[in-house]
Amino acid sequence: MTVFESTGCPLPVRIESRAAVDPPPACDAIVVGGGIIGLLIAIGLRERGRSVMVLEACNVGSAQSGRNMGFVREQGRDAVEAEAMRYSASRWRALAERFGARFGWTGGGHLSIARDEQSLAQVESWGGIAAGVGTRFEVVTGRAARDRWPWLAKDIAGVGYTPDDGHVDPASAMRAIAGSARELGVEIVEGAVVEEIERAAGRVEGVVLADGRSVHAPLVVVAAGAWSGRLLSRVGVRLPLHMGRGTLSATRPFRRITESSGWDVTGAGFRQAPDGRVVFGMGAFVDVDVRWEDLRSSFALLPTLWQNRRTMRVRPGAQLARDLGGLVTGRGLSPLDRTEPRANMRASDEGLQRLRELVPAFAELEVESVWAGVIDSTPDFLPIAGGTGIDGLLVVAGTSGHGLGIAPALADGVVAIAEGRDEADLIDALSRQRFPS
Repeated sequence: MTVFESTGCPLPVRIESRAAVDPPPACDAIVVGGGIIGLLIAIGLRERGRSVMVLEACNVGSAQSGRNMGFVREQGRDAVEAEAMRYSASRWRALAERFGARFGWTGGGHLSIARDEQSLAQVESWGGIAAGVGTRFEVVTGRAARDRWPWLAKDIAGVGYTPDDGHVDPASAMRAIAGSARELGVEIVEGAVVEEIERAAGRVEGVVLADGRSVHAPLVVVAAGAWSGRLLSRVGVRLPLHMGRGTLSATRPFRRITESSGWDVTGAGFRQAPDGRVVFGMGAFVDVDVRWEDLRSSFALLPTLWQNRRTMRVRPGAQLARDLGGLVTGRGLSPLDRTEPRANMRASDEGLQRLRELVPAFAELEVESVWAGVIDSTPDFLPIAGGTGIDGLLVVAGTSGHGLGIAPALADGVVAIAEGRDEADLIDALSRQRFPS
């Protein structure tokens, strides 16, 4: 087994260095970041008549958008984001219908699996949120659960089931959406590293690339995932973000057991792709590579780290050393690493062990590839979306592992703000204003 080699596995999108072509010198709107949210924002702005340019530092979908679990689930969402997720789920199904099989969509519902009574109470507690937004949700326990999902371990306490949830192959979805954006006339420039945001008299004027070239626009939307915080800090916009590496694995093809995605609420999550491969990971387990921003806000982050001490592995290391070295020598903070994130092989092994316990038939699974993605999170594990306090500068960041599923609502909400329309209330609760400055 190798740490990600392309062996036919649908995940992830490879990270490739690209030499940026000369971008046009000006447009109506710039989107920084070619992930799922950035592309959907670009499409929304283009459909409303604006000339739009997407500036992507590497290749489209190569960050977390192309290397996540692929869940599109309403179940288990926080009450604050439940309405936005309901909206997003509807939009995902419409996209799947539009693009067909090449989109990689499976509408098999989602299972939250409880191994004990405490976990079952956690699953059941989500019923009030489901009822509030009109999501179909049921809890099945005991023998009824074993009869309905006979491939699950016999000792499970129960299952929370949302039949309208689904999952998607992120790489396939990214290809389809990027192709649609290009067909609409969105200019996608890969290999374009944005170094600075230009502004004058309190409003945005455009961006400066790493090679010194400027691109002018009266609207800039930063949707660069984990790289957003450091870019925005250069214009005085500080967001309470920390970064982690989440490890996922995919197996060799295996006989099809289920079309539902599943999550043991105390352990591993999984989905089975149409070709039989099982993509799995350890849920909230992440490796946190400490940066200068984390050190600077260490007291503010302590409650988050303490509450999640069993799932977050805090690792001071090379990134912090580079940051401190840059500050001491006066060079400033260096750009964050954009190379292949380091996978945690122990997390992969533990995930496989837990998955085999959860689904006994998976005892025969063989892991084919392992990879990692960089997740940007906020203290309350909800996205930040909307204005920045600078005229013409909008942001989506801190998606906290929710980015793919909730992407349509975040994108449409930001487009609504840019257009001055009422749909912005989709993301009102996700404003950065909920955090102290």
